[in-house]
Amino acid sequence: MNSAHLNGKSILMVGVKFYHYNDEIIKKLKKRGAQVTFHYERDISIRHALIDTFFGAYMESWQKRHYDGILQEIRNKKFDFLLVIRGYKMPVDFVEKVKALNPGLKTIMYQWDSLNNSDYLESMKGFDKTCTFDYKDAGQLDISYVPTFHTDEFSSLPTVPIQYDMFYYGNYTTLRYQHVAQIQSFADAHGYRLKTHIFLSYKRYITERIKGVKIDQKYVTFKRMNKAEYIHSFNASNIIIDITTQSQSGLAMRVLDTLGAGKKLITNNSYIDREPYFDPKQIYIVDPDNFDVPPEFFKVELFQKVNYSIDAWIDGIFS
Repeated sequence: MNSAHLNGKSILMVGVKFYHYNDEIIKKLKKRGAQVTFHYERDISIRHALIDTFFGAYMESWQKRHYDGILQEIRNKKFDFLLVIRGYKMPVDFVEKVKALNPGLKTIMYQWDSLNNSDYLESMKGFDKTCTFDYKDAGQLDISYVPTFHTDEFSSLPTVPIQYDMFYYGNYTTLRYQHVAQIQSFADAHGYRLKTHIFLSYKRYITERIKGVKIDQKYVTFKRMNKAEYIHSFNASNIIIDITTQSQSGLAMRVLDTLGAGKKLITNNSYIDREPYFDPKQIYIVDPDNFDVPPEFFKVELFQKVNYSIDAWIDGIFS
């Protein structure tokens, strides 16, 4: 079925708790005339966090209880599609039980994490279609490659004066922390204006310190940057930096924000040169362990915007 024909269809969506993205997806599906019933892939209460942290042996049964609860809530509803985004520890028989309640149901799984980080092979069973954002997983498993998306505002940003030569943003990871000092040293040595925001929660900070990890607080912040602040800093920057883990080959959402806005990108993801739009004048592939970018790349210029909208993502998922 073509995704343009979702009008009047009923979709059961099970998804990740991930910022505002679920709301954006649901809004787009409803705009196409679909009815959407949404459930999180796991309990988002403090109880789940406590079990995950202190009683990991009980997580399988805890997740089964969660999905049994979804089955109870939907038993009197009828659906045309089941759309699962990730599906953390989803029991294999959950999909079969939903199918039994809904003859003719079409089932779709989407993964925006790599197989190296989240083993979803068992969860794939029973799905008519599985899609992934990861190049390597798509080839290895012979499943559909569908990149993630940027939200609409990135394709319609107004032109503003450039305040920063580079912008490096993200939640704290060991990888990002290891490289932020190098990026700052490079910027200082060449007189480039660098804006960084690496968020580190107090809980993670304490955990890292207990493990003996030394963290220089000048490279991290304990305050989250809200969406408006992020968009302002993003729009006022000439180049966006993306440093991603080598365990995944898919394009991070930061990359898609950048390409959707037609901005320049510095990334360590070498798989990006497989994309049909790849232009070395816009995208510089860097070795993050030896961060060095030629001066000509810092020329301020915009490029054609690449359509990685949520609508394009829906087309890829449902087509």
